[in-house]
Amino acid sequence: MRTPNHLRYIQFQKAFRHGVHRELSRPRGYGCVTYTTSGAHRDMTHDTFLASTDAILRAYGKLNPDAITTFDDLRAFGRVVEADMFRATGGVNTHKGLIFLTLFIYYTYLKGVAPDDWTAFIREFAAPLNADYTTKDYAHGELCDVRRLPLSGFAAVLDSLPLRRQLDDDRFTLYLLSTTDDTTTVARSDVTTLRYLQRRAGAIYDNYNENDADALNALYNCRRISSGGVADIFTLTTMIERLL
Repeated sequence: MRTPNHLRYIQFQKAFRHGVHRELSRPRGYGCVTYTTSGAHRDMTHDTFLASTDAILRAYGKLNPDAITTFDDLRAFGRVVEADMFRATGGVNTHKGLIFLTLFIYYTYLKGVAPDDWTAFIREFAAPLNADYTTKDYAHGELCDVRRLPLSGFAAVLDSLPLRRQLDDDRFTLYLLSTTDDTTTVARSDVTTLRYLQRRAGAIYDNYNENDADALNALYNCRRISSGGVADIFTLTTMIERLL
């Protein structure tokens, strides 16, 4: 007999794969890997992403939500998942950020928390993340990095679900490019470049033109800038849309 946790794992697995597939199917990756290009990356292809996805989901299948009682427990499990990902990809970081984000949702979903209560539940559970901002490694100054998402209970992600349902994948990506402080982009350029790319994506989103979208995509690729943080949020939101 299948347990409720197993059934939820199966549903989550389907939603996770759906999110990754939609990410890789985007007509423009804006520096990220798709089914047709490696974007700004020279160390990975879509096959690397699919191998990573398989490894992550195998690891997720081993999570016992009753054994997770604190944030530190979940973080420790996440490190195990990351190790499995790195083994599957030969040391390439394909989904470290996505693991961080989706583990909160996965744990909450396995616990059977009602969707209307997700924000409050995750916000309280993730509160120890605030301690990360007391260390130099996690101090991003003006940037609102991905740790802010679980600290807010993923409020912005959940609020964007109606937009996710309304927009095609390229327009939704442009929306995220214009509103996300992508630290992956900053790591491959600088904050000034990030702000320029956000403004440019916002202008294209407001007055969509495929030629302009092509030009922005080419800029990311030729300058070897990745919008990996945006890609993770795209996959996360698309996954949640399917899950709910």
